[in-house]
Amino acid sequence: MSSSVGYYVTAADIEARRRRELRGDVASALARLAAARAHARRIGLAIPEVKGRVTEQADSVELQELLDRVTVALAGADESVNAAWQERWRAEIGKATSGTVVSGLSAQDELARSKSEPDRDTSALRGAVADAESLIAGSGHRCDEDGIASARGVFAELVTAGSVARARALSLEIAVIISKSIARRRAAAALDDGRVRLLELVRDAPSADQERLRELITGAADLDAVADTVYQAVEREDLARHRQKVADAAAEALTELGCAVGEDFESLLLTHTQAVVGFRARDGYGLLVRLPEDGTRLLTAVVRADDQAASGAQAEAVQAAYCAETLPELHTKLRERGVRLDDEPFLLGDPVLTVPTAPMPLPGRRLAEKPKSQARVEVRHRER
Repeated sequence: MSSSVGYYVTAADIEARRRRELRGDVASALARLAAARAHARRIGLAIPEVKGRVTEQADSVELQELLDRVTVALAGADESVNAAWQERWRAEIGKATSGTVVSGLSAQDELARSKSEPDRDTSALRGAVADAESLIAGSGHRCDEDGIASARGVFAELVTAGSVARARALSLEIAVIISKSIARRRAAAALDDGRVRLLELVRDAPSADQERLRELITGAADLDAVADTVYQAVEREDLARHRQKVADAAAEALTELGCAVGEDFESLLLTHTQAVVGFRARDGYGLLVRLPEDGTRLLTAVVRADDQAASGAQAEAVQAAYCAETLPELHTKLRERGVRLDDEPFLLGDPVLTVPTAPMPLPGRRLAEKPKSQARVEVRHRER
């Protein structure tokens, strides 16, 4: 028999974490879709909006359904923008190449020109222009505005190039411009995505910190340091929510088991990491409950008032009844309330012969009659 027992408690709320991840994914996808729609409008294309938003009440199924719809819409938007861009670019090419070397010479004219101008190899010039055309047509929709404007300017010069060397240099310049432009846009998108996800995550931080954290996120050019601050705040709030959940569950379970649970049980457990309840059936004895600040352990031990016997038949009977009856029921009721206890205890004290004194008064204690001159102690307790 042992009346001192400790169990590890899993602090992670799997469903809450899943919802949090999905909320971030949905917020990110919605932001990217909004950016895609804005980009499409700049090239004269209308992309439909997806109805729906992230709410506190949405469960993981609803969030996943919304994410799926937005993901499909994003893929469709990218395909539509790509097709519209290529069509627009082909029209621009037609205007840009009108009257230039790529406007269409006869074979006889090309031969005559290549003989009179050795450095002007028409087929090589055509190849340089074609490479640039394909690159801009295939990747132009992924560039930022500055990049595509620069690429257009260089392409206009390319189609009038008078030598192969110059044409190849300009074609390479276009490739570099587009590569850097895509990288810039990708970096900006990644920064925006990180900002959106952190702003969504702030909703799980302590309410007192949320405004300050939002200001940090919106004003930061580099989100790494800010992200650590946000994660730490959310972890603190997660731990606080977890400990509150365990404290509430313990108070409800012990009340149902017939214990006298003081009105300050939860606050004592959370602020001082320990609180006691009284055994109504065994006046003068009770249970010490400990919930350390890390929230990963829950410990219980039978205790007594200082005027009760520490050992003997009554003390042993109280311990035996707790271990055989109350403890298993307590674990069952805690698990029913979502407290995830390990199946086996990490602490199981040796058989106890003496019961320690409670560190604070036992709630619900039936006190002996005191002399009228002495103030009577009044102990509040939770109604069953």
